[in-house]
Amino acid sequence: MKKIIFGVVTVFLVVLDQLFKFLVAQWLPMENDTTTIIPGVLNFTHIEN
Repeated sequence: MKKIIFGVVTVFLVVLDQLFKFLVAQWLPMENDTTTIIPGVLNFTHIEN
């Protein structure tokens, strides 16, 4: 049971993390304004990891 809860929490945190990065990418203009939002999110993820 603990593993299931841990899995759900992990997924929730990952989703929350991605959503936060998405919102940050929306609010803060990227260095290149022509970049669409998806590469922006990918760049954020890449830099974090």
